Amino acid sequence: MNVKQLHQSAVIHFIKQALSMHLSDNLVFCTLRFNQQQKSIEEAKQKTRKIYSRILTHFQGRNWFKHPLPSITIIEHGKTNILHVHSVFNLMQQTTSDFNTAIEKTLLHCPYLYLTYDTYSESFQKNNNYTPVHNHLLTRTVFNYDVFNYIVKEYPLHKRHIDFENMYTSSMLFNAV
Repeated sequence: MNVKQLHQSAVIHFIKQALSMHLSDNLVFCTLRFNQQQKSIEEAKQKTRKIYSRILTHFQGRNWFKHPLPSITIIEHGKTNILHVHSVFNLMQQTTSDFNTAIEKTLLHCPYLYLTYDTYSESFQKNNNYTPVHNHLLTRTVFNYDVFNYIVKEYPLHKRHIDFENMYTSSMLFNAV
C-alpha cells in the first residue's frame, strides 16, 4: 500500500467514525451551491450552518442541537474556484424520504433562506458554469462508499500530513461560534 492509499484509507476511516456508521443506517449525500459567492470558508460555513440547522429542526424537532445527526461537511472550491459544500448525513433509522420531507417543510417555512432543492437523478447534468439563482441543495441516497472518495478528492493525499481545515463533523459545524 503506497502513501496515498494509506492516507486516503485513514481519511475514509475518520469519516466513517465521525458518521457513527452501522450496517443498518441510511446515508444521504448533499451538495449545497450558494446563490452568492462566499468570500471565505468561514462565511460558507456560517451559511451552511444556517441552512442545515433549519432542515434539522424540521427533521429532528426543536431540540435537534442536543444530538444532531452525525455528519461530515466539506467546503471546497471545485473546478470553478467557487465555494460549495458536500455533506454526508447519517439518518440513522429514519428514511431519505423523511429527510426530503423536512427539506420541503424548510422551503415552505423559511423562504428567507432562498433555498431550492433537487433529488439526484441520472438525468441531472453537471455543469461547471452552473450559477444558482437560489441556494441549491442536491440530495441523493448513498448506495456505496465511493462518495467518500469523491468528497476527499481535493485533499493532497500524497502528503505526509493532510490539512482538515475545511472538513467539519456535525459537532464542529453546529457547536462552533
